[in-house]
Amino acid sequence: MYAIRTQWIGAYTKQHFSAGMTTTSRSESINSFFDEYVQSSTGLKEFIKNSQKALETQYLKEVKADYDSEQLERRLVLHSSLEMHASEIYTKEMFKRFQKELMKSTCYIVNNVKNNGTYMSKLYLVEKATLPEKCRKKYRVTVFMYEKIECSCKKFEHSGMICKHIIRYLDKKNKKSRYRKVSSWVDGQ
Repeated sequence: MYAIRTQWIGAYTKQHFSAGMTTTSRSESINSFFDEYVQSSTGLKEFIKNSQKALETQYLKEVKADYDSEQLERRLVLHSSLEMHASEIYTKEMFKRFQKELMKSTCYIVNNVKNNGTYMSKLYLVEKATLPEKCRKKYRVTVFMYEKIECSCKKFEHSGMICKHIIRYLDKKNKKSRYRKVSSWVDGQ
């Protein structure tokens, strides 16, 4: 089981938020952050000084990224109301990630499930239209009365990015006002 863990571990971890990072990617990220400032022969005094330089450099990169997010205009690909709204609320990097999901969502279709057994929510099945019918995996998108939307892929819960299945539902329904409420939920407000 351990040898094939990459095939089954996602089923147990996709509900837990980790910003899309694995344990190894976190440690690799920290290592690469300090690599150019600290070597194995670095003394303690030099380590502290170089660590401070690394943190200052990182701070300046973050300030520049904040400036770019606020000042630079985003290039729209599809010019949809969802994309325009996302360009206003997301940082530059999150908007790029959103655009990738938006582009992927165009291959999907949304089907309403009649009589899903509850009056508190509506159930939709989202599937990739470009695949043969027998090969399609169906994702459950549940829309609750109180405007919360969940998807069975759990991408939002795991990485904080709204998934292509929910984007496709929102795009199909073309409810920008509802999307604003969802973005408030996404932002945690």
